Amino acid sequence: MNHIDSILKDHGLKKTVPRAEILNVFMKNTKAISHNDLEKELGRDFDRVTIYRTLSSFEEKGLVHKIMPPTGVATYAMCSSHCNSRTHQDTHLHFSCNNCSSVYCLNEVEIPQLKLPKGFQFTSFSFMVEGVCKNCLSKPGEFSSNL
Repeated sequence: MNHIDSILKDHGLKKTVPRAEILNVFMKNTKAISHNDLEKELGRDFDRVTIYRTLSSFEEKGLVHKIMPPTGVATYAMCSSHCNSRTHQDTHLHFSCNNCSSVYCLNEVEIPQLKLPKGFQFTSFSFMVEGVCKNCLSKPGEFSSNL
């Protein structure tokens, strides 16, 4: 059994060609991916509905999480290995680049513990930082290095 088969099985998903191909795209990318990005990457092999249903099942099973950046276009990123269909453990910082519109999960940034008032319990939260990503900053002459 290869790695993709194992991941799908661990998340209670049957292996299908669309699931395997879409999961492979996620595993190759370091940034979040939109539905349109997936369509472009996969070509005409899969229709919009198949991609949408696959993303929905991946999100439901804790394989990916949805990120809503300031652009308003939903993007998806791989979840940590601690996520499953009952619990998403993706309480981490997201970074949206104002230049290229890429969205990144910044798992290495520590987020302080949220203390809500008595009687409140959160099920998820969104922590989005906007700025310029390292790829855009490294393009000569485009941005000042002291941003």
